[in-house]
Amino acid sequence: KLLHECDVHTLLRLPTGLFYAQGVKANVIFFDRKPASETPWTKKLWIYDFRTNKDFTLKTNPLKRSDLDEFV
Repeated sequence: KLLHECDVHTLLRLPTGLFYAQGVKANVIFFDRKPASETPWTKKLWIYDFRTNKDFTLKTNPLKRSDLDEFV
């Protein structure tokens, strides 16, 4: 349903350590809502892998806005 009603354009892969529970894997999906369609709206998907060489923890090295400058 999401693919037929939205243009899913970006997937942000987050590193582990951002949440309280260790080992939690998380991704953020960015999409724009469109009118319902017979064919999927999504033609291209940009995947940004933020996991590479990144190590964040809630207390010692929390994620800051500046860490996402390259993504934004």
